[in-house]
Amino acid sequence: MGVALCSGVFFTFKKLRTDETLRLKGNPELSRLDEVLAEDKD
Repeated sequence: MGVALCSGVFFTFKKLRTDETLRLKGNPELSRLDEVLAEDKD
């Protein structure tokens, strides 16, 4: 079970780091990340 978990984490991390089609990387204006971080500080 540990091997499956490690494999899932590895490939998810690899996908998030290298995928250029993600909205967060490709078009950050569409992302709500700044709004969520601003709410978290309040």
